[in-house]
Amino acid sequence: MKKLFLTVIATLFIANTFANTNHPNPIEKIETNKELTTLFNSSPFSENAYQEVLVKVKITLNENREIVVVETNSKDNVLNDYIKNTLNNQKIASDELRAGEDLEFAIIFTSN
Repeated sequence: MKKLFLTVIATLFIANTFANTNHPNPIEKIETNKELTTLFNSSPFSENAYQEVLVKVKITLNENREIVVVETNSKDNVLNDYIKNTLNNQKIASDELRAGEDLEFAIIFTSN
C-alpha cells in the first residue's frame, strides 16, 4: 500500500514536468498533483495482480471544478475502471487548473 502511494506521488510530479515540456514557461501544478495523489491512496488489486504497469492519464476540469477523465493509454479494463471511478466527479480545490484545461500525468501501479 505504501509502495503504491509513494510511486503515485513520484510519478505525478515527474509526469507534470513532461506534460509541460511543450510550453516555453511550464507552470508546475504542485497543489493539483497533491490533490490527485490523495485520491489514489489505495489499490483495488491483490498483491500479485501486477508487477508494474505505467498508465498515462489525461484529465480535464468541468465548470464545477470536477475531474473528467478524458483518456488513458491502458487496454486493461480493470485499471481503466479504477482510474475513472477514482477520479471522475472529484472536485479539485486548487486553482492551478482552469475549467477546460487538460492535464496529462502517469501513474505507476506496482504490487504491494
